[in-house]
Amino acid sequence: GDEKSNLVQVNELSSIWILRKGENETTEVMHSGFMDPGGSVPAWLAKKQTTLNPFRSIQRMRERFSYYDGLDTEFLE
Repeated sequence: GDEKSNLVQVNELSSIWILRKGENETTEVMHSGFMDPGGSVPAWLAKKQTTLNPFRSIQRMRERFSYYDGLDTEFLE
C-alpha cells in the first residue's frame, strides 16, 4: 500500500503575529491564524495543535531573538 495514504495535506495556512513593546520591558504578543487541513483530522488533534504551536513558536522566537540582547535594536521598536 501507499505509505502516504494516512497523511493529510494542508491546503491553506495563514497567520499573523503582532509583537508590541509592553510595560516594564515586556512584549505583548497577539497571534491569529487559519488552517484548512484538507481532510479529516480528529478534533482533539486540531485543538492540541492550535493551542501548542503558538507557544512553541514563541519559544523559538525567544531563542533566535536572544542574539539581539544588548545590541542597539531601535529598528525592532
